[in-house]
Amino acid sequence: MLTRSDIQNALSLAEYLPVIEEAHALHAQGKVYAPDLLHADVRNGEFHLKTGGICYGNEEYYGVKINGGFPRNMENYGLPNILGIIYICDARNGSPIAIMDSVTISKWRTGAATAVAAKYLAPEGRVQLGVFGYGTQAEIQAKALSLVRPIEIIRVSGRNVRKAESAKRTRHTGNLLFRGRGCPVQQLYRNSHSGTQVLYPQRMDTAGMFHCRNRSGQSRQAGTGSALGRFFRRCHRH
Repeated sequence: MLTRSDIQNALSLAEYLPVIEEAHALHAQGKVYAPDLLHADVRNGEFHLKTGGICYGNEEYYGVKINGGFPRNMENYGLPNILGIIYICDARNGSPIAIMDSVTISKWRTGAATAVAAKYLAPEGRVQLGVFGYGTQAEIQAKALSLVRPIEIIRVSGRNVRKAESAKRTRHTGNLLFRGRGCPVQQLYRNSHSGTQVLYPQRMDTAGMFHCRNRSGQSRQAGTGSALGRFFRRCHRH
């Protein structure tokens, strides 16, 4: 059993990047079991069940992640809005290996996937980052991207100016603060300085593709994938 603190202490955010890169390489080599997804709505929220597996020579792992999303959890129960577990087993025979908290892996893996895509697809040089929304992922995305590109400024877009101002005051990635007020999406591009590349973590669509766009308007894509087996293998050896 691995708790949330166990997960947080096992790997830093920077150490997730090579994990994601290796998972992509193994996917390209056909050494993964195709992921699948099940979604279910309940009265006050929803559940996502995601599956996938990965192979390392004679070793094979299969993982199932079950996350519940309940937007009023904090308000009603003092609990995080997203809660869940990850179950890891030996894909060769189905024997259980581990059960672990899913929250940190879900958050950091998402940011790491964006950073890996940016590492290979974003233009070199300074980046002005446009972030849509003010939640936990806004901070994770900025921190992860700062590992692969020098970020000059972060501009946040969303519907609530009060939350944007709060994010600017409280969110930071090292010495890098969230700057600028909540602004319409179209202003993220107009406010950029001449000669500076602009990178948008634009969306995760149904195909699991990361989209980034530079100042010339060129859009590039990179797939994202699960690295749960790789994560467990590395933690297990440490």
